[in-house]
Amino acid sequence: MNGIENIELNVSVVKDLKKRSDIALNMDEFMFIIADMNNPSIISVNDAIEEKLMENGIVKKSNTTKEESIFNKLGISENILTKKPTDLDKNRYMGECYHRVIEMLSALCKKIEEESSSYKVEIQKETSNSNIFEFYKDGSYIKTFKIYIGNFSGGNIMQIILSNCSYMSNSNSANSIYLCDVKDNKLVINAMMSLFGINVETPEDIVKDIWESNVRYYL
Repeated sequence: MNGIENIELNVSVVKDLKKRSDIALNMDEFMFIIADMNNPSIISVNDAIEEKLMENGIVKKSNTTKEESIFNKLGISENILTKKPTDLDKNRYMGECYHRVIEMLSALCKKIEEESSSYKVEIQKETSNSNIFEFYKDGSYIKTFKIYIGNFSGGNIMQIILSNCSYMSNSNSANSIYLCDVKDNKLVINAMMSLFGINVETPEDIVKDIWESNVRYYL
């Protein structure tokens, strides 16, 4: 008997819930019909009721909701509204990249000295923005290049420049130039001249390009 009573109770609960749901749906539909008949300008009666309740201070306006951007509604990119990098941003970025390049190249040179006693690399810091790398094998000179930051073309944005200067020279020539570029509103590196066609966008890419084109061949 208890089982039958439980089944009947469950059926009754389900019917009651369905009845309440039908009433809610019908009331909602009824309110939309009334709004449409008497207030054609009201798009959503629920929104109108909520707005009136907020005016009377009965409910508080939610701060979590955010109206969708008109750009998103129309499927238009908002990139034009994003702040673009300034010349100062670019020069600071190039300065950071330059010091990162020197740091990584110095670490690579130290590594080859540790791996083979035949190789020695003399690193001379001319200024805070200029370094010379001299390579020796079994005491004999084999290669020199200079890396400095400046502007070879005379513009306002700094460039990272590599010069294949001769032994003990102080050349500021340019064999490879790495420029500052903007991609998807982010600062990246762009190589003006890359002998091996390496895609250069980061300080790590610069180091790889320099190593492949100016060091590896001579070791």
